[in-house]
Amino acid sequence: MPAEARTKRRWRRRILIILVIVIGLGLVGYVLHSHFSSTDEDPYEFDVNKVGIGDITSRLTETGETYLEGTIEVMSKVSGTITETRVDEGDSAAKGQIVAVVEPDNTELLRLYGRRAQVANAYVQMVQAKDDLKHHRRLFDEVRGTSRDAVLRKERNLSTARTNFRLAMMELHILEKDMEISDGMAMRVMAVLKSDSEAEVRRTIDSSMDISAADGNGFVELADVRVLAPSAGVVIAKGVEVGEMVISGTSALSRGTVLFRIGDLNSMFISCRVSEVDAGKLQIDQQANVTFEAFPNKELSGKVLWISPIGSKAQGSSIISFPVKIKLDEDSEFVRPGMSCDIDVVASEKKDVLRALLESVATEEDGEDGDVEDEDKEGEREAPRGEYVYVKKGETYEKRPIEVGEEDNKYCEVISGLTEGEEIVTDIDEYEEVQREKEAEEDKKGKKGKSTRRRRRIRL
Repeated sequence: MPAEARTKRRWRRRILIILVIVIGLGLVGYVLHSHFSSTDEDPYEFDVNKVGIGDITSRLTETGETYLEGTIEVMSKVSGTITETRVDEGDSAAKGQIVAVVEPDNTELLRLYGRRAQVANAYVQMVQAKDDLKHHRRLFDEVRGTSRDAVLRKERNLSTARTNFRLAMMELHILEKDMEISDGMAMRVMAVLKSDSEAEVRRTIDSSMDISAADGNGFVELADVRVLAPSAGVVIAKGVEVGEMVISGTSALSRGTVLFRIGDLNSMFISCRVSEVDAGKLQIDQQANVTFEAFPNKELSGKVLWISPIGSKAQGSSIISFPVKIKLDEDSEFVRPGMSCDIDVVASEKKDVLRALLESVATEEDGEDGDVEDEDKEGEREAPRGEYVYVKKGETYEKRPIEVGEEDNKYCEVISGLTEGEEIVTDIDEYEEVQREKEAEEDKKGKKGKSTRRRRRIRL
C-alpha cells in the first residue's frame, strides 16, 4: 500500500476515535446533568391551593328514631270477653272516648259478691265491737265489774272495726263503679248509714246479698263494661280483637291484658346514641337538622333536649355511647313514631377564620432529624411535633410547621404559621410519596437519606 494511502487511513481512524470520545463525554455530561437536576430541583408540578378566609363548621352526624314518650297502655277494669272495638291503629282518640266494650265473665261476679261479703262481715264486726264497748262501759261505771284497761281495749277494737268497715266499703264502691253498677250495694248502704238505723243497714246489706229469689234471678246481671281512653292521642298499637278474652288490669295475680297503646303526638322525640368521643361536643339546646329516610327532601329543625350522664354499650356493640334525646321545633303531619332519620348537629361554628384543606395538613411524629434506628433502640416513640404543610416558593416547596384549631369535614382553622394567599400543596400524601421515591433512589446510589416519619391527621 502506498505511504500516502496509509497516512489518510490513520487520520480517519484518529478522527473517528475523537468523535466517539466527544459523543461519549456528551452523553456522560447529559446523564450527570439530569441526575443532579432531578436531585436538586423538583421536576414535578404539584397541585396547590391558596390559604383563605372562610367558615369552620364542625358537625356530628348520627342516625336516630322517632318515638312517643307519653305512651299510655289501655287496659280493661274487668276480666271478660271483648264484644266491640271502636278504634284501630292510626286513629285519633279523644279523652273519655269509648274504645272497646267488655262483657264481664263469672270471675267478676264472684269478685263482686266477695267484696259485698267483706262489707257485710266488716259491718257485723263493727256492731259487735260497739256492743262490747257499751257493755264494758256499763260494768265499769255502775258496778266496777271491769278495769279501765279493758274499756280502753274495747275502744281500740271498735276503732279498728270501723276502719275495716270503711275500707271494705271503699273497695266495694270502686269495684261497682268500674263495673258500671250505678245503684250498687255501696251507694245504698252509704245512704242508709246516715239514718243511724242499724236495722235498716242490715236489711240493705241482706237484700244486696240475697241470691235466693224464686224466679232464679237473684244474682246481679252484670252489664257490659265500656273501656274509655284515659287521654287524647293516637292509637299506635291495638292488641285485641272482638271475641278475645282479656284479664283485668287491676288483677293482683297478673299484669293485665293491654288492649291499646295511645300516644300523644305532642310528646314525640328523636332518640339516638352518640359515641363517647363525640359526646363531649354536645350541649343542651344545640341546633340539630333532621332528615327522614321516608321524606329525604324535607328537613326539620330541632334542639338537643337531654344527654344521658351515663354511657353504656348498645346491644351487639363494643363502643361506649350516650343516649341523646332531641325535640323537634315544630310538629309535622308526616312524622310518625318509629321513623328512622339522619341527625346533623352543629357542634361548633367559627366565622371568617384563616383555613386550609385537611388533605394539605399532616402531623409529624418525629423531627426532621429523627433516626428510626435510635428510636428502635430506645423502644419509645417521640411525642408528636405538631402539624405542618408544604408552601410553594417559586419552583420549590418549603416545609413549614403550623398551629391548627377547629376543623370540619373539609377544612381546619390555621391559628399561626400561614398567611392569607400563600399556596400550599393540595395533596400532601402525593408530595411526600414522591420525596420518598427520590430518597430511595439516592440510597441506591450510596447517599444516606433521611426518614420522615409522620401520621395524617385523624378526625374524631
